[in-house]
Amino acid sequence: MTRMLRTRICRVLDTQLRNMGFAQFMIWFMKFLYLNDAYYVYKKDIDGRESRAVCPETDIEVRKGVMSDLRCGTSSTKGLPWQFFCHEYDGVDDFFIAEKAGVIQHISWIYYREHTNRILLLDHGDAEIKHVLTVPDARGRGIWPRVLCAVFEHLGRNGVKRLFACVLQENGSSIRAMEKAGFRRVGRTRFVKLCGVRVSRRTHTALIP
Repeated sequence: MTRMLRTRICRVLDTQLRNMGFAQFMIWFMKFLYLNDAYYVYKKDIDGRESRAVCPETDIEVRKGVMSDLRCGTSSTKGLPWQFFCHEYDGVDDFFIAEKAGVIQHISWIYYREHTNRILLLDHGDAEIKHVLTVPDARGRGIWPRVLCAVFEHLGRNGVKRLFACVLQENGSSIRAMEKAGFRRVGRTRFVKLCGVRVSRRTHTALIP
């Protein structure tokens, strides 16, 4: 086990176990021992011409997040989902939030080539969106397509040409949201871990036209 992996596991345990009951811990532990998930791979070309017609008007504010958003949330809210801690797990900096009255309703993280904990092996000019979460009370309001519009605009300004996402094959709601936002299904991949160590090969985006 590499030093980076040991550090990540310690960070995950530190943030998750504080608010995890026994049943939740057993589910997490079983997934840690063996995980075998099947994903659809989706791609969106970022060409600067993305339409905002897919973004429904809501009372939710969507913007690029800053670390103080997470610090405020973690200091005032108990039991935050693990998706709020990806900056601690993986060292990622770019994320987008949707909030209402100062409360985060949704978070999406952007991973680039230099980040190691990705499902895909990214080519130059590619990015991967992952660890996406809409809180239960805000689901069904069309928030994620609106967040994706802001993500497209940000990535286009920063030279990213293609955005990829891997969605569990049984996650119908996320699949519908992605297709509504212009993503196209381009393949399948598997994500297999044994004792926290990935053993499946990454799909290289350079092989995806």
